[in-house]
Amino acid sequence: MLTIQQIVLEDIASMEALLATFGEAFNEVETYSGNRPSADYLRQLLKNDCVASITFELRVN
Repeated sequence: MLTIQQIVLEDIASMEALLATFGEAFNEVETYSGNRPSADYLRQLLKNDCVASITFELRVN
């Protein structure tokens, strides 16, 4: 089953998890986790109409 969900203002934890995933996927952990943006910055980013952040979750039974 595949779940697609947009990250919204109230879900900063998912945005932080996405940054960690990018670090692992691109082998750039320090780049994506070393100087992590504040929760306020992430909220401002998510408020921007030009930014769409989504997550995918694949569950295999």
